[in-house]
Amino acid sequence: MKKILKAVAVSVALGASSLASASVVSLPGNVTLDPLQGADPTQGQGNFNNGFEFVQWWESAGTPTSLSSLTLGNLGSFTLNGYGELTGSGLGKFECNGCELTFEFSNIGLGFNPLAGSRTEANLRTAYEDSGVADFGVTFEDFIQNQVNNGNLFEDPQTGEILFLGIQPSSGVLDIFIDYTPDLEIDENNVLANAPNAGDGDLWLKLSFIDSVYSAESIGDGVFGLSAGDTDFSLDAIGGLAMTSFTEAEDISWAEAGLELLSDVIGFGLSAQFNDASDGTLEVYSAAGNGNVRGNVVSAPSTIALFGLALIGIGAINRRRKV
Repeated sequence: MKKILKAVAVSVALGASSLASASVVSLPGNVTLDPLQGADPTQGQGNFNNGFEFVQWWESAGTPTSLSSLTLGNLGSFTLNGYGELTGSGLGKFECNGCELTFEFSNIGLGFNPLAGSRTEANLRTAYEDSGVADFGVTFEDFIQNQVNNGNLFEDPQTGEILFLGIQPSSGVLDIFIDYTPDLEIDENNVLANAPNAGDGDLWLKLSFIDSVYSAESIGDGVFGLSAGDTDFSLDAIGGLAMTSFTEAEDISWAEAGLELLSDVIGFGLSAQFNDASDGTLEVYSAAGNGNVRGNVVSAPSTIALFGLALIGIGAINRRRKV
């Protein structure tokens, strides 16, 4: 009897020790994460921070279209679409043996955003200071009004507020797939040829866009500042094999970056650019961009449940042997 109790005690102790020391998060599809520690979720930090690469394009009424054809009259028909792949390995990165994690996004629309307090305003102030027009008595307010007169910025007729055109998530979605036959290449010269390989795996996580912050690199590009810029965004998990591992983890936000709503995932630094085509218009497909995605995730519920069942089993054996 003593030997049995000792064996059970050692087994439980080893299990507890293993649980305490184990830092790896186990997710569906044999995906693992060696998590970051001590992050502040209110500052856009979590236990994962994964890089990614992507390409994107605008569609007008469902057809890939150059931004050069964008006007105030047809902007409602334009949506941003694209695909990419999670990259990197090591601490804070999702990993699986022999697989790739790819993604597709679609139906991201356009809308007017307040200029005041935005990063676009900060970029414009830098441009104003670098131009030297202040030496000739031109104020920053004059500089902004000139951009309104040139059609690069807009004034709300009701409030007088200055607005700029930017990316807004509307009904946008992002799907992440797990694929054990890695075959996706992020090649800006063969975007359509590679597109099918971005979505040919199993749906690992489905995310809906809930907020975004766009900053234009330059608003005087002929397409309202949309040819190059950075976008930050936040998303909520709404489906996929790993959904519960994200929804049951701590939420994340970063008010300082303009993303105040609690969300499951935040993406930062999506830098992308549409280059000039040989005919003087902007190319339909962007150059390859990059960014990183952050958030919190917990082990799959099935893993936790199995561990609980194992402890219950040990207890039942112990009770039977006492009898």
